[in-house]
Amino acid sequence: MGELKIAYGHSIPEEYLKRLEAISSDLRLLNVIDLVKEEYSTAKEHGADSPEARAARAKVDDVIRDVEVYYSATLPGNLPKRAPNLKWLQYVWDGIDIDVGKDILESPIVITNARQIAALNIAEWVVMVILMFSKRANDLLAERNDRVWSTEFYDQWELKGKTVGVVGLGAIGGDVARLCKAFEMRVIATRRSATHRQSNVGDVDEVLPASDLDVLLKESDFVVLTVPGTPETTKLIGERELKLIGPSGYLINVARGSVVVETALVRALKEGWIAGAGLDVFEVEPLPKDSEIWGLHNVIMASHKTGDVMGYDDRIADLLCRNVERYIKGEELINLVNKKVGY
Repeated sequence: MGELKIAYGHSIPEEYLKRLEAISSDLRLLNVIDLVKEEYSTAKEHGADSPEARAARAKVDDVIRDVEVYYSATLPGNLPKRAPNLKWLQYVWDGIDIDVGKDILESPIVITNARQIAALNIAEWVVMVILMFSKRANDLLAERNDRVWSTEFYDQWELKGKTVGVVGLGAIGGDVARLCKAFEMRVIATRRSATHRQSNVGDVDEVLPASDLDVLLKESDFVVLTVPGTPETTKLIGERELKLIGPSGYLINVARGSVVVETALVRALKEGWIAGAGLDVFEVEPLPKDSEIWGLHNVIMASHKTGDVMGYDDRIADLLCRNVERYIKGEELINLVNKKVGY
């Protein structure tokens, strides 16, 4: 093996930089974090075609021209043309739909992602939302804030026997299923690759093909969206689907904002088509200040941060190290993305 140049646009903890350097004496690490930031900020301030922006791009090009591996979350534009020797992109996040452009998807560049790095943390947030709704946590918090000692019977309900429907049985969906089974919930799920119904698959009582989404919506007390953001899943949940969930059901979206028709969701929450929603993702992010979602009492929300688990940079850097070792040996990489389906 000749010199292997790896450019990184995302911070790598010192421990893992040393670990990478120890893998091979032919490995060369190139830090482009500040250069890429400069390219972005200069283009934003002076315009993409300004002399200042061209100069900033040239600095990045000088570094990445011969790189074979790129490690980052934020990618320079036209990366395949600017780094013609690039063979592998280790993406820092899970979903590649936001920052990985069509030029990369249509190129021979291999992509690996961060699948499973934060899956458990996201799944635990889903369970937190389920518990908050079942135990009426918002009402309890409101009473505390108003210093009200309520003596009314509280009408909380147990999770045992309730049905959670997971739309997209991947890494996150699998963890949601496992955690919900601990509460003795019934778990059903759709899986893109399923061609027929299957019973008792791991922690899932029934796996359904994607075409049986209506069945899942009708039977679930909680519908959890964990599908990737692809053309196939865009506007998957609209007015019709929300009405199938029904006035006693809840929608939890940790997938992408594009999966749900947001105008229909707001109506559903205001008019009682569904009981409530747990939302970590939105059609427009950051969520506009004038969005009605902010003021809806039956929404529990986060600002697209359920995957922000402590130690994330260490976990993804560890994956990079393991994948570099595999890459050098010619072995199959971990978390290989199927670019045709988008995950």
